[in-house]
Amino acid sequence: MPPPISDPADPTDPTDPTDPAAVPPRGTLARRALTRRCPLCGARRIFRHWFTMLPRCPGCGLRFQREAGHWSGDLGINTIVSFGTLLVVLLGTSLLTYPNIDAGKLLVACAATAIGVPVLFYPFSKTIWLAFDLAVNPLRPGELGDADGDGDRGSDEQDSGEVR
Repeated sequence: MPPPISDPADPTDPTDPTDPAAVPPRGTLARRALTRRCPLCGARRIFRHWFTMLPRCPGCGLRFQREAGHWSGDLGINTIVSFGTLLVVLLGTSLLTYPNIDAGKLLVACAATAIGVPVLFYPFSKTIWLAFDLAVNPLRPGELGDADGDGDRGSDEQDSGEVR
C-alpha cells in the first residue's frame, strides 16, 4: 500500500486517509474540494476528463460514489450555484444599465451564464459534494480499497447500474 498522501497546502495535517475513522477537518475537506482534489487525502488527477471522475481515488482508494444515488447532491450544488450566478448577472446588469436596459445584451449575458457556469462548475460540484458528504457521513469500514483500483471491485460493478 502506498504511503498516505499529505496535503501540500497544510503540511501539519496528520490525517492518515487509510484509517477509516480519520477524516480531515472540514476546512481541509473544503480546501481540497475547491481545488478538484480528493477531499480525503488530497490526491490530484481524480478526473479522467472534465466530466469524468475516476471510480476510486488513486491516492487513498476511496470509492467516490459512496452509495447509490450519491451524485444527486452534486447536481443540487451545481444548480444552486448556477441559478445564484444567473441571478447576480441578471440583477447586476439591470442595475448597471438602468434606466436604459438593453434587452439584447441582457439576454446574451444571461444565456452565456446559464450555459457556461454549469459546465465550468461541474467537476467542482462533484468534489464539493464529496467533501460535504465526508464531513457529515464519516467513512465506514470497507470504503477504502486499493489505491490502484484492484480492491473491492464488486461494489464498483454493482454501482454501475448493470443488471446481471
